[in-house]
Amino acid sequence: MAKKKANNFQDIHVEDYLAEYECNYITSETLIYDFNRHKQSLNGEWNFAVDQYDTCLRQKWFLE
Repeated sequence: MAKKKANNFQDIHVEDYLAEYECNYITSETLIYDFNRHKQSLNGEWNFAVDQYDTCLRQKWFLE
């Protein structure tokens, strides 16, 4: 699990943060098919906020 950073703004000036995400393209070899997999509907009311500074990507929140 990723270690939580004390300063939430230390990654905000890293200009090269998108490089690791831009090179990963979906191909027929990397595609995951959903046939015979459990599915859950996400229909309903949602609240969201725009992450205009890509804070989630920069701090890798998806790893937590």
